[in-house]
Amino acid sequence: VSEMGRDVTFNVLDDFPQIAGLMPYNDETAHGSIEALRERGLLGKIKLVSRNGTPKAVDAVKQGWSHGTHDIDCPGIGTALTTSAFVTARAALSLVGFARQFGRGNESPGHPWVHALSRSLEGRGAVASFLIEQRAMFDELDDIVARVGQVRVPTMVVAGGRDRLIPPATAPELADVIPFAHLRVVPGVGHLLPVFAPGEVVRAVDDIEALGTRA
Repeated sequence: VSEMGRDVTFNVLDDFPQIAGLMPYNDETAHGSIEALRERGLLGKIKLVSRNGTPKAVDAVKQGWSHGTHDIDCPGIGTALTTSAFVTARAALSLVGFARQFGRGNESPGHPWVHALSRSLEGRGAVASFLIEQRAMFDELDDIVARVGQVRVPTMVVAGGRDRLIPPATAPELADVIPFAHLRVVPGVGHLLPVFAPGEVVRAVDDIEALGTRA
């Protein structure tokens, strides 16, 4: 997680050189952000606040590397923030500039994927589903990482070549860990492959199904 925070911070610094502050997901991610800021000579110059209040994060504040860490245990706050983010995202999808930046440069707010993505963010069900997914992922993450090398079924790791959310090295590393896994990187596409490249996802499923049939 720390290394992922480092890689994502590098991406953010490259894309937004004038950024004034960072709020990593948690203290562990923040440790990676601290390393990235140190390598760029920006440690202490860009405000950094994280959460969990771990001793290591508190020490980082004392050292002047971080500007703060906090520990909260209030699901209501998380739900409220997620709801706000979904509402903001839906509003942003109506903007031509955002749609073009988020997509491939040719889409408008009237494009089908914009409507599909906007609809997926509607209502309480979308927020609840997202929170359940994220909580389950973090609860099970350590066990998944420990056991992923035990996968013995035909597997294909599919990633977008322009994914800025997940570090580029993650997909090949995952494919290397899973025995006989295949790696497919879709060029020019970001993190949301099912939205931006549904045809590629369908082909990947068809191909892995064919591999399973031959196995």
